[in-house]
Amino acid sequence: FIKYKIDLIPIVDDKKKVTNVYRWFDILNNNYQNHKKIDIPAVIMAGGKGERLLPLTEIFPKALIPIDGAPIIKKTIDMFVRYNIKSLYLILNHKSNLIKSYLRKIKYDKSINLNYLKETKSLGTAGGLYKIKKYKIENFILINCDILINYDISLIVDFHKKNKNDLTICVANKKDKIQYGICETDDLNNLKKIIEKPTSEVNINTGFYIINKSLLNLILKNKSLNMDKLIERALKNNFKIQTYKIDFYNWREIGMIKDYLNYLHE
Repeated sequence: FIKYKIDLIPIVDDKKKVTNVYRWFDILNNNYQNHKKIDIPAVIMAGGKGERLLPLTEIFPKALIPIDGAPIIKKTIDMFVRYNIKSLYLILNHKSNLIKSYLRKIKYDKSINLNYLKETKSLGTAGGLYKIKKYKIENFILINCDILINYDISLIVDFHKKNKNDLTICVANKKDKIQYGICETDDLNNLKKIIEKPTSEVNINTGFYIINKSLLNLILKNKSLNMDKLIERALKNNFKIQTYKIDFYNWREIGMIKDYLNYLHE
């Protein structure tokens, strides 16, 4: 990778058939064997219709869209299994039977407990979390099924616990350099200063969270609620919310067709 400055290495068998693909961040950033085990459960939001991924989602639910030879939901579950997470909760709705049928064919260890929580109607990106209230869970990981995190997530869990947060939002730090000189003026168009090719910086919500059960009290039964609105409610009610920053290149979203196609062509 370093010598030839490449991003992908295909692995082939003796017949030159591609059997796997290694990417640089899989090797350099993801030595999972050295990661700390995680002792809290994980919730995967996999109930959306995936309308931004049409026409692919006319056939598959978003959770079964293939990434590097396997559905993205399998990639997510396998990641949690490597961290020794035993309890996984999948909130399902759209084409839920296809997701369950696929996962039941995978021979996970008997210690891995997959819990399927079916919404009776679409409840948005957070409304289905009401179903978690009946379980004796103090803190849990929440992840959208259309993202990939290439980072040691045990560090995010430790940060959440150490700071006794009600909610920890994993954000991806993105820096963009503007390719023009920027002129700052006052209200009378007098030039105040000029900045040559400045860099802008934003923190993007990745769709990966650590949540304390206290946040679930803000969710009503069978009421649609998106995650941004839940966060707004938490802020208004003075819940403790912090962000955990990772590099933009440690996160990928395939929620839109252009993002998915870009990923495939990298």
